[in-house]
Amino acid sequence: MKKTIGILTIFFTISFNAFSQEKFACFENDNNSNLQISICFSQNGKARYVKYKGQNETIPLFFKKTERSENAPGGHPRYWISEIYVEKYRGMVTGTYTFTNAGSHGLDVTFTRKKDNKEFYFSIIEGSQDPDDGTYRKSPCW
Repeated sequence: MKKTIGILTIFFTISFNAFSQEKFACFENDNNSNLQISICFSQNGKARYVKYKGQNETIPLFFKKTERSENAPGGHPRYWISEIYVEKYRGMVTGTYTFTNAGSHGLDVTFTRKKDNKEFYFSIIEGSQDPDDGTYRKSPCW
């Protein structure tokens, strides 16, 4: 019995620590502020899942690739990194998320819906971050 309790204690401790290692970012669509998403990231910054505001379930994201550029469009020398993830809803690919970090500009998100290639642009919801972090928060957005 003591061994079982010990194993359960270790399991719950590991589970709690894994959850506490997550961080979240809240985004709203650039054209429709009612369309909002919460993205869960691992502690090392890899996207894990997305949750749409008003929905109960989360949708897993799967890393596809990283793209880097030293010159952004428009002629201004900048450096940016984009990470691309595939969204799979109930086992089917429904689109891709591109997370672009352009340094001081912050993190931008583009979702490309698979069925029609329509793009949706999202920006950080200002004031949703933890005061000591410019992009993330420790708790889910909703």
